[in-house]
Amino acid sequence: MRIVDVKVEPVELPARPSFRRGGRLPSPSRVGAVLRIVTDDGFEGVVHSRRGQVLMDVVEQLLADELVGEDPLARERLWERMWEIDRVEKFPVHVLGLVDVALWDLAGKAAGMPVHRLLGGYRERIPAYASLATFHSVEEHLDVIDQCLELGFPAVKLRGWGDPRRDAELCLAARAHVDGRAVLMYDGSGAFDLPDAVYVGQALTEARYLWYAEPMREFSVTSYRWLADRIGVPLLVAESAEGRNLNVADFISSGCAEYVHTGELSRVGSLTGWSQRSVVIPASVRRERIVDTQASRVNSVPPRRSRTRS
Repeated sequence: MRIVDVKVEPVELPARPSFRRGGRLPSPSRVGAVLRIVTDDGFEGVVHSRRGQVLMDVVEQLLADELVGEDPLARERLWERMWEIDRVEKFPVHVLGLVDVALWDLAGKAAGMPVHRLLGGYRERIPAYASLATFHSVEEHLDVIDQCLELGFPAVKLRGWGDPRRDAELCLAARAHVDGRAVLMYDGSGAFDLPDAVYVGQALTEARYLWYAEPMREFSVTSYRWLADRIGVPLLVAESAEGRNLNVADFISSGCAEYVHTGELSRVGSLTGWSQRSVVIPASVRRERIVDTQASRVNSVPPRRSRTRS
């Protein structure tokens, strides 16, 4: 079986609200794309992307010729070749991940089973949580939380405004509102520097949040280690760091990661790129369990000290 065609088809996307944090961020692109990898046996791997223009440019200019004629089941070799091209051309790693998703889709079709079964999956049900957008007021957040609980969600993840005082107040108000009716998590979306991340983290510790996701941009593992030493709430890391399929090992071995992101696989180079983490994570911290579709927890990380906010 060989790849005979690689094509990217643009599609128009429906309008959707912009994500808000502080001020409004740029509106989402209305140009999506569908990547199709076709073999001489008639199998077709398909993946959809909301970042259509970037996908079209990189695949057509850099990757299509590298894939045509290759064995689509040799995913590790194809991934390594694309990773090598990325070293020189510096294209977004999610494009590499999208190609890999299409190759896995093709492999599942060739094997006659969904990819999760191809990987050995056995679960038919997994826990889910409601992930909220950012609303204008605390009261709006509390109203939406109630709606989520009425729909049967056992857990809710909040996003604030990127203002440490307001976000801390929101998180404390949400805990007081739901009391013990729901598990709560908070996503900082990389909004804070270290002092502000500590301030919000201490509020989350006080309010018994399950995790604290991406409080700072993920360029410095040392900053995350310092943050971990100053708060008690578990950190969820390695969401947006470039090359996180490899540097997640540094977060874990430093002791600052109790949870690591495994969701949105295209951003880590997909299944093939993510599987490389097992090569670089030290054996002493490799034990982990999947707790939901977005994060996995490292059980061997020691508990943290909890400090009072000031």
